[in-house]
Amino acid sequence: MNLNYQWFKLSAMAWLVIGRPKQAETVFDEMLRRWPNDPYALSSRSHVRAQAGRRDDAIADQQA
Repeated sequence: MNLNYQWFKLSAMAWLVIGRPKQAETVFDEMLRRWPNDPYALSSRSHVRAQAGRRDDAIADQQA
């Protein structure tokens, strides 16, 4: 993986650690814009969405 990918991944994790899942979701959205269908970004965004009670969105990510 390239450094940009790693930076996005670490940024999302940092947002999650400090309790800012919406910001992490934004990072995952950008990751998927750059790397469509990336398994890590899809799974992580699905988890964030499930935690927020957005079941249908979470399932859609898992089915992508």
